Amino acid sequence: MLKYAIMPYNDAYKNKLYSQFYNAATYYANQGKYKHAITYFKKALKHFKEAQTYYQLGIVYEKLNQDKDAEACWIKAVEINPNFPEPMSKLGVFYLSQDKPKTAITYFKKILKLLPTNSATYNNIGLAYRDNKKFETAIRCFKKSIEFDKNDTEAHYNLGLIYEYRGNYNMAKVYFEKALKRNPYLGPALSIYTNLMFQTCDWNKLNKVEKRINNLTLEQHKSNILISEAPFVNILRTQDQQLNLIVAKSRSEEIKTSIAGNIKPYLFTKTKSQKRLKIGYLSSDFCNHATAFLIANLFSTHNKKKFESFVYSYSPNDNGLYIKKIKAEADHFVDISTYSHIEAANKIYSDKIDILVDLKGHTRNTRLEILALKPSPIQVSWLGYPGTTGADFIDYIITDKIVTPPSYQKYYTEKFAYLPTCYQINDNKREIANIQYSRDEWGLPRNAFVFCCFNQNSKINKETFTSWVKILKKTPNSILWLYRSNKFAEVNLKKEAKKAGIKPERLIFADSLENSKHLARIRLSDLALDTFTYNGHTTTSDCLWAGVPVVTLQGNHFASRVASSILTAAGLPELITKSQKEYENLAIELATNPKKLAAIHKSLILNHKSCPLFDTQEFVRNLERIYEKMYQTYTCDDKPRPIK
Repeated sequence: MLKYAIMPYNDAYKNKLYSQFYNAATYYANQGKYKHAITYFKKALKHFKEAQTYYQLGIVYEKLNQDKDAEACWIKAVEINPNFPEPMSKLGVFYLSQDKPKTAITYFKKILKLLPTNSATYNNIGLAYRDNKKFETAIRCFKKSIEFDKNDTEAHYNLGLIYEYRGNYNMAKVYFEKALKRNPYLGPALSIYTNLMFQTCDWNKLNKVEKRINNLTLEQHKSNILISEAPFVNILRTQDQQLNLIVAKSRSEEIKTSIAGNIKPYLFTKTKSQKRLKIGYLSSDFCNHATAFLIANLFSTHNKKKFESFVYSYSPNDNGLYIKKIKAEADHFVDISTYSHIEAANKIYSDKIDILVDLKGHTRNTRLEILALKPSPIQVSWLGYPGTTGADFIDYIITDKIVTPPSYQKYYTEKFAYLPTCYQINDNKREIANIQYSRDEWGLPRNAFVFCCFNQNSKINKETFTSWVKILKKTPNSILWLYRSNKFAEVNLKKEAKKAGIKPERLIFADSLENSKHLARIRLSDLALDTFTYNGHTTTSDCLWAGVPVVTLQGNHFASRVASSILTAAGLPELITKSQKEYENLAIELATNPKKLAAIHKSLILNHKSCPLFDTQEFVRNLERIYEKMYQTYTCDDKPRPIK
């Protein structure tokens, strides 16, 4: 009878088994066979509770987007070895991604005690302080990172971001240029730098920068990798809707991937019986912001018997008129500014929201991650972003047939939900201050013809300004009154005017003003001139509400057709042009034909109470019909389809 030797389970044998399992796990991880890797890492841990093994297991969970499991492994690794910087770094980056900068900072500080000259950690801790709104501390950290590594491209880029965010565009340019010098195709830096050129009307550099970002965007698309260009920058600079869609889809896929594995899918109960629909509105702009100016009267106008409104706000609490009004008139106001994406989604789900309406899209401070978690059975894009989000987790976009004709559906991932008139809501109770301003108060010549454009300076591209120069040359006793977004744009626009043969003093700039007073100020203008690729949105309806006509050029994508939609709903389609030449000729004709302009002024004022643009009550009724159709489609188990 054969006898088998039984190996004693001593430290040597444990080490041997541990090594075999650990090596097998590492092999499978390197092969991308992560489930096998997990099995063998766990077998290795049965023999030795090694910090390194927990760290590597956490990385495998990270690859599978099982973030909670990864977090637990890295915490265990640090518990076993408190002097192990790698899992500390992973935890810090993880907590940053979860909008928990304070927790992230504690781990980064632990690393600095171990590695006081580590450039990457100073960069990461700078990001944490930036996310915690401690900008001066963040700047010091990024500069410290550069001190220890002069070629730290990320730190240069992050400094550029902070300076851009704070409006110090000259310093922002310096650091973006340094980052791009070290890496000419650093996509995120190139995207923000391009936007900066638009913001400052720096067209000389813009031409070269646009060529570079265009090439990079197309190359990244061909290579099937994440596109660096921001969707907002893309729609600002080009009306190529296919490219707009490609860029938006890439960003939405990135957002979706970033939260994958954080939560199990939510389950919803369909109710076909009559019920009060719960509508959630999500935004950071329920404050002194253009979106609030438009939407302020929505909540009091909603049919309270059929609809229950929930406002999910991560707006700054400026304690102003608009946030107070919205808090008072919405059925529920929930401040989610301190919630993580998952916490916010859980709150929305627990409130049993039927339709969640995002008012941000791909704009600054967006939180599309919340929608990517799909906390509501029906999700909608509206008002804040003039284009497709490219997101398969958003079902509809509320729109109209002028900004998005049916033929544009192929460029949108969302189904069109058509309002019968303009997609833009307006508040027909919006106050215009009872002030009779004089032109002297604003530095305007008393007897000049005043063209105005209060759009953000970033919307003024070279083509638009070329037309404005031609208009000014044909109307010698005229000036152009512009909004001062920043001092750098003002300097550059005056330089461009001088170069084109227009005296710089014919361009007059106005600062920001409380909205009711701004509306009263607009009345000093004779005629508003719209921008081309990205029209005025709220600024267009501002002018019409104040009684000032607007001339626009209709373009080929949503952002360039908004003013056409607004003017049509205001009963002024004759102010819509189809070419630059027609735009220039119409502006010149109205400036030199006082009777014709006076008739349009009069028509605009008389139509205030009857035109669809300013009929808030009818707009809300139509919006509610759309909501009902969306829910009816959902309860019938139908997929989202266009709503007419």
